[in-house]
Amino acid sequence: NLKQNIVPIERALDKVCRLEGVHYEFKNAPDVKRMGLIAQDVEKIIPEVVSENNEGTKGIDYGPIVSILIESVKELKEENRKLNKKIEDMQK
Repeated sequence: NLKQNIVPIERALDKVCRLEGVHYEFKNAPDVKRMGLIAQDVEKIIPEVVSENNEGTKGIDYGPIVSILIESVKELKEENRKLNKKIEDMQK
């Protein structure tokens, strides 16, 4: 009821493959090890999930990334289905 201009996410797998998961530490808490993505890198691929505060620090809203992951899995499933069909056809 609240959404409009709904468009499927295209080339989701390509976007996911361009993301780079990293290990990192914050400069003010070097003893705390973390995993995630670098906002400046993500912004080049999925700008909708990156925001910037008044101090110029960028952050990532990880929630919407789930939709891209879901579409990526669906793309992989379709690719897998096609490959399995080719194998089946070759075995006939």
